[in-house]
Amino acid sequence: KDESSTTTNLLPYFSIYYNDVWEVDMPPGHRFPMSKYKKVRKAVQTHINDSEQQIQCVFRVSPLATFEQISTTHCKEYIQRYLSGQMTEAENRNIGFPWTLQHVNRTLSSTGGTVAAACDAYEEYIRRCNTLELDDSDDQTDNAHLCWSAHVAGGTHHAFRDYG
Repeated sequence: KDESSTTTNLLPYFSIYYNDVWEVDMPPGHRFPMSKYKKVRKAVQTHINDSEQQIQCVFRVSPLATFEQISTTHCKEYIQRYLSGQMTEAENRNIGFPWTLQHVNRTLSSTGGTVAAACDAYEEYIRRCNTLELDDSDDQTDNAHLCWSAHVAGGTHHAFRDYG
């Protein structure tokens, strides 16, 4: 076994998804300034890169959630209207943003990044357990079980099943 490879495998794993690549044009002074999300992500990256803590950290762009993923929680008809720009005036007002493709992509990446972060932490944990043949009684390799994931994204509002 390559000792450096084993050491790397034993470091805590932390993947961070971000969606600041999807910005929505907002009027100056809007209460949701898009630039803050990139600033937060870059500050976290700088802190981790400058840190002397030993951790495997990977930053990934948030994928767009699929129709299948969001329809497990939200009404399919509502999703179709939102994705195609067929929302009523009242529905758009309730969301708080005018309908734009930018907003659709930002929304899908917010959800997609959260789903991807959860799946990534689980898959990395399983990979480590299988690769290192670990079990819960192995005190020597406690760090090998440590797998986190996060999504650095701003929730601009909280949607319900059939309205925004």
